[in-house]
Amino acid sequence: MNEEILVELFEINSRLESIAWIFLGILVVLGFGLFVRLYDLWKARGNAIFRNVMENYYNAGEFNVVVTGCEGKIKIHKNDGWAYWWKGKAHIKMGELDEAREAFAHLYNLEPGWRPSVQSYLHFIDQNLSKEFNE
Repeated sequence: MNEEILVELFEINSRLESIAWIFLGILVVLGFGLFVRLYDLWKARGNAIFRNVMENYYNAGEFNVVVTGCEGKIKIHKNDGWAYWWKGKAHIKMGELDEAREAFAHLYNLEPGWRPSVQSYLHFIDQNLSKEFNE
């Protein structure tokens, strides 16, 4: 009788231990998911700050600052569409159409969703480059 009780207690203990490990596994997965979501929010906030800062410098006419800031961002994040966007726009304002074309061409290939907006800039650049070439 005592042996049967001990065996049953051991089985209960084993089941509880298994449940505890499953529960711990679930917590780890949920914790990792939370970490990923928080990281995404942090990254999105950083991207929004970058876009706002570049836009403010652009609107203030500080085009060299915009280009320098975008080049720094591109060194860290080679596929940052916003960096190429603001870099291209700043180069246009500075009259550096070859550099602007390079930035927008990269963005055109990088972000298919941006193609309609980028295409208009590329068209503008190509028209002005052909005028320079013909003059």
